[in-house]
Amino acid sequence: MTTSTKGIWKDLPGWAKGVIVVIILLVIVFIIYKAYKFISDKEGASSREDVKDAQKDLNKLIQQGVKPSYNQSQYNDWANSLRKAFDGCGTSNATWTRIFKDGIKNQADVLALVATYGERTYDGCNWEGDFGNTTTNLSGALQDELSSSEISQINKWLSEKGINYSF
Repeated sequence: MTTSTKGIWKDLPGWAKGVIVVIILLVIVFIIYKAYKFISDKEGASSREDVKDAQKDLNKLIQQGVKPSYNQSQYNDWANSLRKAFDGCGTSNATWTRIFKDGIKNQADVLALVATYGERTYDGCNWEGDFGNTTTNLSGALQDELSSSEISQINKWLSEKGINYSF
């Protein structure tokens, strides 16, 4: 600060200094918020592309004769159960174990589940941005909610079934 700038600051009443500090803080928060939204929007576009890719890959498998093991209502039920399991603090291990260990039988099942899950919003208990709400695809939700060892276990179960999809 130059001498004249120091003099201006020194001559300001206390309330004016407070207003200036608050305005500066608000500008900083606004810039951080905009940067966060920009990054979130990019991640959302990537998430939507992953879902579209899963649907395309599923369609290719069906054309090759590899069909999902269940009807669409089963994948809807699983997707809803997973979203509910992710909601709040803590994730129900029984839900994802039942689906990935016992339910999924082939590559088409995984792709059908990923496509059906699409992008969903759940309360991820992280209290960032939208008070804990997280919107992502199935892979993103699993990465967010499960430990690396739990994800490795899911990938192991899939691999043991000859499924080359991994989360």
